[in-house]
Amino acid sequence: MLPYDQALPARWIADGGIGHYPPDDWHGLLSPKACRVTVGYSGQPSPARVRSDDEGIGRLGADHLLRLGFRHFVFAGELDSDRGRGFSEAIRSAEGDLLEMPEPLARSARPQHTPALDPIAAWLSDAPKPLAVMAMHDVQARLMSQASRIAGLRVPDDVAIVGVDNDELLCDMSDPPLSSVEQGKQQIGYEAAALLDRMLDGAPAEQILLPPKRVVVRQSSDVLAIDDPDVESAVRYIRAHSAGSLTVDQIADAIPAARRTLERRFSKTMGHTILDEIIRVRVNNARDLLATTDRQLPHVAESCGFNSLKHFHEVFRRNVGTTPAAFRRLHRTN
Repeated sequence: MLPYDQALPARWIADGGIGHYPPDDWHGLLSPKACRVTVGYSGQPSPARVRSDDEGIGRLGADHLLRLGFRHFVFAGELDSDRGRGFSEAIRSAEGDLLEMPEPLARSARPQHTPALDPIAAWLSDAPKPLAVMAMHDVQARLMSQASRIAGLRVPDDVAIVGVDNDELLCDMSDPPLSSVEQGKQQIGYEAAALLDRMLDGAPAEQILLPPKRVVVRQSSDVLAIDDPDVESAVRYIRAHSAGSLTVDQIADAIPAARRTLERRFSKTMGHTILDEIIRVRVNNARDLLATTDRQLPHVAESCGFNSLKHFHEVFRRNVGTTPAAFRRLHRTN
């Protein structure tokens, strides 16, 4: 496999290869019958490809920002991209206010450009607050953070930001540190090599789409944008106590508030019930543990507040679409 920007070597013919190149750009590198696996998205069709589910990345970023209680959203990038479509569909489904950044500003936020931040800052200044921003990549997320600072806006209180790629050096060096969707690039490489191995043994070409791993939360989106103070207190209480036995009555007693009143206000503010929020927090915590640790499934279930392994399997599969064991296999690179 060659780096994307490296010239193809002359007088060297291989039986198979993995690369970011479109199929027509492998001239002189592979034999006519060689097996080709394309990684990422090159804009051209390829019989064998392994890449991230970009629409899933957009949906995951949207879900993260929606769970924080935001009502105004913008995608820093092209809305007609796969990531932009996934993000916008999730926001519209939740009846959020999806703003559209003017096309020249969205285009100027691409990594290969050196953007003028003042126009972006002026647009952010005029947008409704608090505002939730998902950027196409971490580079754009950092630009949005810098433009927010120029506009005199606080991150994350006025503008919450999440990027994509989880470039740890870039995210940690940003001020404040950036939240980011982790794609699982190592898994893409592993699956591409496994696919090439199968194809060399005669298996047919495949299109493999890998879901994003998780949102790595840092300071740029570590905030709750909830107007109702009792609902905000309920959400914080759920996050702090989700690992234990937790009921709606316990939450109402802790705030304190009348249960029926709290349930009505919570549903109106968040768009889902208190029980839904408890389940979402527990499932998201389980996703993180499955993707980043080797804890046994019973330990994961207990740590996330599920009262039995069977209940954990049922709830996880209903909400994620796969079993905990299958989710771990997909997100852990051998």
